[in-house]
Amino acid sequence: MLHQGLKHIPKIYNFIESKTQNCIVMELLGKNLSLHKKLHKNFDTDLAFILLHQMLDSIENLHNKGYIHRDIKPSNFVMDVNNSNQVYMVDFGLAKQHLDGNGTAIPARTNTDFRGTLTYASVNAHNKLVK
Repeated sequence: MLHQGLKHIPKIYNFIESKTQNCIVMELLGKNLSLHKKLHKNFDTDLAFILLHQMLDSIENLHNKGYIHRDIKPSNFVMDVNNSNQVYMVDFGLAKQHLDGNGTAIPARTNTDFRGTLTYASVNAHNKLVK
């Protein structure tokens, strides 16, 4: 699997594929970061920096393996169920390989539709949708 063994990426135990749906069996994790106000009454700056650093590490590690996530948002980062100072990146449904096996960039497609969540899309993505 594309992300097995990477830090801040959950362990995958099984992947079940059928004609109608796919299923991933992975380690149990806690709530996502979009629910942080309910998770921590005192979500202080120190913890925020710790989690941000881990989020950036997870994105960088995935990029170094040749993939881009393409759906970065708070709900795709979850807390460890046993350690609130540990965060994991999840939901690789829109992930795409951007480097081939030799580390060469795969050319971008020129005519594609928008993918992702509009709320977290860049200004350029919104401008492209308007045109």
